[in-house]
Amino acid sequence: MLIELEEMHLNALVDFMLSSMVAPMSSIWAQHRQGVLKDSVMDADYFLAVARSLLSGKMENTVTGQDDRVAKTLAAIKLEQLVDCFDLFGAPRAVDFSQFKVRGHYESSESLRRYFQCLMWLGRTDLRVAGGPYKDAACAGPHDAVPRELGTAIVLYFAMKQSGQMEAWQEFDQIIQTFVGWTDSLTFLQLGDLLAAANIQSTADVTSLDVIQQLRSRLEQGQVGMQQIRSDYYYSPFGAAQVKLPVSFTVAGQKFVPDSWALAKVVFDEILWDGEWPAPMLFNKVNRRIPTALDVAFSVFGNNQVVPDLVERILATDGRAFRDGLPYQHNLAAVRRVIDSQNPALWNSSIYMHWLACLRELSAPATDAQFPEALRTRAWAMKDLNTQLASWTQLRHDTLLYAKQSYTSPFLCSYPAGFVEPRPAFWQRVAVMARSAASLVARNRMVGTVSLPGSYGMSQLINLAEVHEKQVGFFNRFATAVDRLQAMAAKELLQQPFTTDEVDFLKNMMERMDAYGGIKQYNGWYPSLFYRNCMEGNNFAENQGSDKWDPLVADVHTDTAAIGDPGCVLHEAVGNIHMLFLAVDCGADRMMYAGPVLSHYEFELPGTTRKTDTEWKADLRSGTQPALPPWTRSYLVPGKYVPPFLPN
Repeated sequence: MLIELEEMHLNALVDFMLSSMVAPMSSIWAQHRQGVLKDSVMDADYFLAVARSLLSGKMENTVTGQDDRVAKTLAAIKLEQLVDCFDLFGAPRAVDFSQFKVRGHYESSESLRRYFQCLMWLGRTDLRVAGGPYKDAACAGPHDAVPRELGTAIVLYFAMKQSGQMEAWQEFDQIIQTFVGWTDSLTFLQLGDLLAAANIQSTADVTSLDVIQQLRSRLEQGQVGMQQIRSDYYYSPFGAAQVKLPVSFTVAGQKFVPDSWALAKVVFDEILWDGEWPAPMLFNKVNRRIPTALDVAFSVFGNNQVVPDLVERILATDGRAFRDGLPYQHNLAAVRRVIDSQNPALWNSSIYMHWLACLRELSAPATDAQFPEALRTRAWAMKDLNTQLASWTQLRHDTLLYAKQSYTSPFLCSYPAGFVEPRPAFWQRVAVMARSAASLVARNRMVGTVSLPGSYGMSQLINLAEVHEKQVGFFNRFATAVDRLQAMAAKELLQQPFTTDEVDFLKNMMERMDAYGGIKQYNGWYPSLFYRNCMEGNNFAENQGSDKWDPLVADVHTDTAAIGDPGCVLHEAVGNIHMLFLAVDCGADRMMYAGPVLSHYEFELPGTTRKTDTEWKADLRSGTQPALPPWTRSYLVPGKYVPPFLPN
């Protein structure tokens, strides 16, 4: 759905919004080229030109003569490397241009590639409008938020307002909030409220530096725009003090997600330890620089089964440097308490949060006698952990652009009756997510038509209202299918037999029994759980649906280089599927079931190296992927199987 919205709607929406914002810049420049906002107007013009250039794929001119700055920035983006001292808004800043490496589903088309880089610029290039002091570049000392950057935010706000595009921006932001969540920085609406409260109706009302400083003071006294996730290069002060994040403004800021927040809270310099420990510490700061998926499993998913693995790593004297053998359990437990104490409404606020809530359900113990014996084993618990982490990887892959990162056969056979994993609460939560997603998506405003290239050179006219209706209907159908699985799971726990209709439902999973015809048609209910958007043509099941070979990788955390630590980027990945064999003893009935389960990998790449899906698939084809996580050893049969053919 994101691909569909990005290709058909959001791309054009952002393009028109940015282009429209340029129109007022000439009059604003004429008014302020000698005033207190002079540098801010030039910065705003430069900022918009970079965004427009990334989206169009060509150099866009500026109004205020900032073409050289734009060219320098585009060249740095093209190199995709960390620049420790980059003059962004009149002050040196460390900028991680490796984030602009196109990855995830954005590799699939040129328009998505451009959209990715444009939104990465709009989402990560923030204006530090209040707060500090902080240090974010090796070539500069600690400094406060620069008044010039608050001035730039004000210029961008009034350029947006005068262009008449505020409603378009709200539409864009609402759609992304539906899928991912709220912005982890100051937004246009919040800035507008601040300006209105100060009776600033236009840039003409910003007559002196004092006006800007008064606005900055209001921001520092309030709560809006406070960042929760450290997602950039901020240097820890030398001494006992910790990093203080500034109040930041973004045009289309990346969103707060609790898993990124959790990862940020269990690494340097968030961890303080004043007790005894074998590892040396400076100013009581624990130099744990690399988090792990197990941190997310315990703190966000509430999975207690990982405690022995966490304890083993914390106490290890020969484990992974900068990750193991370090005390951080108090931070991890605190993060868990914060997340567990959240209002239940939080988990209904976006599709992303619903997804996490579904994964949390899998942490509930299955040790009661009502569960089959196989499910009461630690091996099964570790299988569930692997499923949680693999599904989380898929979630991060889909939302890679918007979720704020913490700075890691030829034979057609009849499908047999199957076994539904007996976790009714999990299936119920998935159904809640689907229905709530339908409700959330229904709020989005989509009107008008778009023309897309079709077959044989003919254009295809798409009605956005029909797309909207199609998306809402999909989620409701998804919920209906999951309702059946929930009812069947409950029956299994009560050791009640399935009805004939329920058995047929399972047999119709991939192909309808009344339509077997010698070729794969993918007309069962399971293939219909894959959303098919209006842009996809033939062979959907093989190319995008249930039969797609779909390994993927997402970078989730950046470990900045420090003394003794060369730095790395933590990656989570999903590889080839595993085949699960499950023996179920249900009274007099004993049955062996087989089916596919997800695989999950965690690995690091040096420096600021980031891996794309294409590169990850090449690793799998060549058999050079990293080892599977140690927690899979209790249930995964040792061995390595390399299939004779893997698709592109």
